[in-house]
Amino acid sequence: VRSRRQRQMCIRDRENDYWEKPEFESSLTWKCYQLRKVPLSKLSAENLRMLIAQQFSLDYTVPLALNMLESDILVCGDMYEGDLLNSVAGVEEQFWKANPELNNQLVEIKTEVEQTIETLSEILPQLEKRVYS
Repeated sequence: VRSRRQRQMCIRDRENDYWEKPEFESSLTWKCYQLRKVPLSKLSAENLRMLIAQQFSLDYTVPLALNMLESDILVCGDMYEGDLLNSVAGVEEQFWKANPELNNQLVEIKTEVEQTIETLSEILPQLEKRVYS
């Protein structure tokens, strides 16, 4: 998702795929339907988490999510810290094989996660001494 104009377009317009109103109106189905009309630049971490978890429009949602994750590997939607990363990690293998640049971007994020875990593992023993007074 490169140009400013492209970021102002919504998934529905980018895919040129205009869905009819869903017949099965669960809150998740309705929310995903609505999010397809939101400009890409306006999608939040929670919006991306939800769409990616449902495997919707990955060609547009995953690059945005990876950019967010590069800034904060534990960026969170509405569920818990790291929920966006968890959704991205659940994307099917065929997507990553078809998108090697995005795969490489995720590998870089994985390396950052590993380094963070290593650093925290070194600090944790010192913190374990601390207890509530």
